[in-house]
Formats: sequence, C-alpha cells, structure tokens
Amino acid sequence: MKKIVLLLLTSLYIFAYDATIEVVKKMESLPTIGLEDGAPNPHSKRFFKMLIGDLKVSAHFRVEDSYIVSNFDSNRADYTYIKKSTALVAKYTVSKEIDNSLLAEVKLLNAKSGVVLMSKKYKIINEKRYPFLAHRVAVDINRAVGANPIDWMERYVIFAKYTSSRQSEIVISDYTLTYQKTIVKGGLNIFPKWGDRAQTYFYYTSYNDAKPTLYRVNLR
Repeated sequence: MKKIVLLLLTSLYIFAYDATIEVVKKMESLPTIGLEDGAPNPHSKRFFKMLIGDLKVSAHFRVEDSYIVSNFDSNRADYTYIKKSTALVAKYTVSKEIDNSLLAEVKLLNAKSGVVLMSKKYKIINEKRYPFLAHRVAVDINRAVGANPIDWMERYVIFAKYTSSRQSEIVISDYTLTYQKTIVKGGLNIFPKWGDRAQTYFYYTSYNDAKPTLYRVNLR
C-alpha cells in the first residue's frame, strides 16, 4: 500500500513538474516587446501606462515596462532594448488638438533589424476616451504579429452602479473601468444588457413605476 501511495505521489509530482516546465517554455517563447515615447507629455504618459497594461492582459507578449523616450522618426530601437535582445519595439506619439481630440501615431519595429512591421495613425474625438485609443493600438499590434484576436478590448462594458438607497445609474465603460459615462440616472435602474453585438442599443429594468418596466435605449 505504501508503495502504491509513493508511486501516486511521485506521478503527481512529475506531472506538476512537467506542467510547470510547459508554462515556462510557453512564456519563454512569447515575443518580448517594449515601448518608446516619441513626444513626451501628460497624454502620452497616460497612454503608455494603458498600452502596457493591455499588452500584458493579452498574454501574447513578454512586456518590458521601462518608460523610454526616443526619436520617433528613427527606426532604430533604444540601446536598452537592443542590450536585452527585445524582439519588438512600438514607437508612438500622442498629442492633443484644439478640439480636445487626441492624435496618435504608432509604428511597430523589429528591434534587431529596424524593419517596420506596422505603421498607423489614430484619432479619438474626446480625450477622456483615451483608454480606447490604447486598446485599439494593442489590438492592431496583436494582429500585426499574428496572435489570437483580442478585439474584445475595444468593446464597451455596461453595468448598473448603486449610488444611494433605491438609486442607481446605468454606466458604460472600457474593460478597465478607467473611462466611465453615465447613460441613465434617476431612480432604481438595473439589469442592463446589450441588445446587439454592435452595441448600438441596450435594455434595462426600471423599478420607478408601479410595476417593473423594461426599457430599450438606442445609444445613437
């Protein structure tokens, strides 16, 4: 009996060891990526933090989270990344326009050869929605390296938030909850649910009348 228990324990140990090795191998096989800010300002630094988080959440990269300033026009990676044999570098600039929109330019480089793998410009009308700017860039970087899609990052999250007794609001946000916008307020409004995949309308239940009432709201 002792031999059987010992054999089972040994088998479990070997299985756990093999599983750990597989996880480590998978992590080692992921491409490393670093970011370089080509035009430092408060907006670009917020963008940096959000994009770093998105790339980590994707689980498709090993992310170097050093904040490095560089020349955007150059296709040469910073020496810090070359020394670490980082595979990819995303250079970016983010600037605010007079109308409060944000403009971003991003290019993804092979850190060793300097070959440009992706180059795009982005614009988002309201600077408060900057998380979605970072999410869109993360989705495009992910797509450029051929990894499994992470398009869900660009989708809205909808939820009810209690504010006081029998008072709640319907809120839409990005997946990190950094950007939030109240859509319905006043009274007890709960159970929001998207009505279509394009997220153009949603349903919610109001308890402000004699009977629970179902409402449909078109965001457009």
